[in-house]
Amino acid sequence: MEQSSRPVPGRPSYAADGANPSRVRNHNERLVLSVVKNEGQVASSQIARLTSLSAQTASIITRSLEAGGMLLRGKPQKGRVGKPSVPILLNPEGALAYGLRIGRRGADMILMNIVGEIVDKRAMRYDYPLPETIDAFVHETIDAIGGKLPVHLKDRIVGIGVATPFGLWNKPAEAGAPGEVMAAWRAYDFATSFAVFTDLPVILANDASMSCTGELVFGDASGLSDFLYFYVGAFVGGGVVLSGQVLFGRTGNAAAFGTLMVAGIDDQPNQLVHTASIYVLERDLSAQAGREVRLRGDSNEWDLANPCVDAWVTQTARTLATAAVSAAAIVDVDMAVVDGGFPDSIKQEILTRMRAALLQLDTQEISPITVYPGRLGRDAAAMGAAYQPILAAHFLEGSSFGPRAAAV
Repeated sequence: MEQSSRPVPGRPSYAADGANPSRVRNHNERLVLSVVKNEGQVASSQIARLTSLSAQTASIITRSLEAGGMLLRGKPQKGRVGKPSVPILLNPEGALAYGLRIGRRGADMILMNIVGEIVDKRAMRYDYPLPETIDAFVHETIDAIGGKLPVHLKDRIVGIGVATPFGLWNKPAEAGAPGEVMAAWRAYDFATSFAVFTDLPVILANDASMSCTGELVFGDASGLSDFLYFYVGAFVGGGVVLSGQVLFGRTGNAAAFGTLMVAGIDDQPNQLVHTASIYVLERDLSAQAGREVRLRGDSNEWDLANPCVDAWVTQTARTLATAAVSAAAIVDVDMAVVDGGFPDSIKQEILTRMRAALLQLDTQEISPITVYPGRLGRDAAAMGAAYQPILAAHFLEGSSFGPRAAAV
C-alpha cells in the first residue's frame, strides 16, 4: 500500500517505503510485550494471567521473544514458598528509533531505545527552520549516530518519529522568519525527502502532542491518567491526557492551547501564544539590549533580576493559570503539568507564581488544579516522537501506550 507522511486527522501519520514484514508482530506477541512494558517487569508465571493467554501459549511466546532479543530474564527472586520467581523485562536493545523535534529556533534528534533511554543525540540551532536545513541535519545525524552503532543494533532501528508544529509556515513574523521562505514547508513531504538517504519508516505528529506523549510515557506524569500539559517553547502549546491516552482530535491538533483567549497585556483579551511564549520574551529582551536576543535553555539571559524576565515569568504564570482553569472546565481534570525550553529555576518560579495565580481565580464548580513540573524539558517531543515507531512495530494500541500511527 502506498503511504504518505501527511498528517492523518486525529492521529500521527505513518509513512514507509513498504513496511518490513519482520517488524510487524502478531497480536499475542504485542500483547505480551505491552504487558511487560506496562508492568516494568513481571513474573514469568504471571504473564498468562495478565494476558488471558493459556499458560502454554504465554510460555511459548515469552521464550520466542526472549530468543529474538526482545525480552530478558532477570535474577530469580525468592518468595515465601515454592520455586523462586523469575522476572521478565524488556531488553533495552530490543528496539530503537530516531526521534526528531523541529522547533522554531532549533532542532533535536535522538536515538532512543525501547525503554526510553537516549542512546545518542544531536542538536542544531538556526534563526528559522528550512526544509533543506532539516534534511541535511537528519542525514548527517543518521550517518553520525548510526556509524557508531554495532551491526546488531543498527538492525533493530525501526523508524523515525518526527515532532513538528503543524503549519510550520504560520506566524513567520513572530518567528522572525521571511514568510516567502517559510512557505516552502507547504509543499514539503518528510517521507519523500528522507527516502533519499534512508529507508526507515517515518511517523509524523504535532510537536506539542509528542511532548505530551513523551511526558506521559517516560516522564514523571507516567503515573497520571488525566491531566493538562503545557509546553512553553518559542510558541506555547500543549496536550490533554484522558484515561491515560493523549487526545489528538479530529485534525491531530487538539489541545492547541496557544489559541486560548486569556487576559493579555493591559488586560486586553489576547491569545495565550502572545503572552506565554518565549518569542515574547526574546522580543522584549532584544528591544532592551538593542540587539537580537535568541534564548536557549542554558542562556545567561534567563535572569530573574532582569525586569523583562521577571515580568514575562509573572505574565506567563498568570495566563497559564487562566488557560488551565478554562481547559479544566471543559475536560474535567484537576492536574496540570508544565514544562518548557528554559532552565529548571525558571520552571520552578513559573510554577510557584502559577499556583499563586490559581488561588486568585474564580474556580467555583471547578476542581482545584494541582500543578506539577514536567521532567523531560526539550527532550520531551523527541522522545514522544521516537516512541511512535517503536509503538507501531512492537506494542498494542491502548491507553497505556499512547496513540498508534496508521497507514493511509
